[in-house]
Amino acid sequence: MKPSEIPGTPVTDAVDSDQVKLEVDSPDTGIPESLATAAEALMVTTRSRAEADASSRTSVDQSGYQDERWRRIKVHQDEDLWIQQMKKVLKGDVSDLPRNQVKKIAKVSDQFVLDSLSTPTPERPHNKQSELRLVVPETLRVDMLHYSHEDFQGGHQGINRTFERLRSEFYWIGMYADVQKFVRECVDCASAKGRPPVLGPSPGNIEPRYPFEVVSMDFVTELPESDRGNTYLLLFQDQFSGYVMCKPMRNTEAQDVAEAYEEYEIWGEFNDQT
Repeated sequence: MKPSEIPGTPVTDAVDSDQVKLEVDSPDTGIPESLATAAEALMVTTRSRAEADASSRTSVDQSGYQDERWRRIKVHQDEDLWIQQMKKVLKGDVSDLPRNQVKKIAKVSDQFVLDSLSTPTPERPHNKQSELRLVVPETLRVDMLHYSHEDFQGGHQGINRTFERLRSEFYWIGMYADVQKFVRECVDCASAKGRPPVLGPSPGNIEPRYPFEVVSMDFVTELPESDRGNTYLLLFQDQFSGYVMCKPMRNTEAQDVAEAYEEYEIWGEFNDQT
């Protein structure tokens, strides 16, 4: 069966449903990059479009192998309910479909075409060949995600890069959400990034029970230099009484702050309690 030369052109009723696959027409996709590591059942689609003269160089054995791939694609597509319904709408055979479902599918049916199952379709205009993406049935999506992300050419790329590689040649509803979930659950990616830091529990608000049980410290900075060369003011505040003490400082280094803390004799009165 020869496909429509222009994507979106209705296929006549004479088309044999056993000899067609479903592809989506996406003019905004641009020239797709080849996915050599796509699932085996789908990889032949990319090769047949990328190499216009592939049929002239393909051996009899390779041709049989590709035919088997196409047969598997068709089996999986025919088991997908949504693809079944789309094919019926494209062929005009909607007598057994609910009317509301037909209207829903018809709104997007102009983006899809029925294509030949086992040929590279050289009859299609060259500028349209690169705009078709194979519609992936649900049963093959996990394989596509695996080969596009985890295979050696996938390279465990992030969500956006994995999605762009897939969408350049393949299509299914909810692809981005599936890619996002798959990448986030990738064990190798999680292991490479390392474990997240384990944060200790928050102490919450500490309520002091007596004076100087809890003392806070802070600095007032950028003050005019004093006669002794001090430009900072170290503040101590007792959280129980609110009492504040100040000490001029030349710097804010930890050692000097610790020594200033020990200089106040008032701490000694409460050492036994703290």
